[in-house]
Amino acid sequence: MKEWPIEIKRNIENLLLEVGVFGKNGDWNSVEKLYLKAWALVPSPKYSWSDSQWLLLEIFSVYQRKGEIWKFMNFINDLEMAYPEGENDGTVAMISGIVYFESGQLSFAYERFDYLYKKFKSRPFQGEDKKYLEFYLKESASRKKHTG
Repeated sequence: MKEWPIEIKRNIENLLLEVGVFGKNGDWNSVEKLYLKAWALVPSPKYSWSDSQWLLLEIFSVYQRKGEIWKFMNFINDLEMAYPEGENDGTVAMISGIVYFESGQLSFAYERFDYLYKKFKSRPFQGEDKKYLEFYLKESASRKKHTG
């Protein structure tokens, strides 16, 4: 992966200075607008740049703070493409599982959480809202009842 062109990087860094001010004041709507403005500056394909990973994680974090995680659905594909392991990356799997869950797409959420749980047990769920692990365990038990 390559770095953003210097002019674009400078423009994004200037936006991030503003993000810091608004973030300290808890103005998450302004922070969201600035991060989306920064994302719009990233040349296509957006996922091919090394700094795209952290910018996507920051956008997710803002939506999480605002309680609007479902808005990140528009970024799932770019997030998967930005990581070398794609959807099999632990960070990507957890974020996409959370986004699918919050968007009401529970079968997709289950698939992502199932991958994580089978690979890492409950560790990836630590620090997250316990509803995600509870959903996974309940759904997993229900599916086992119906299949076995």
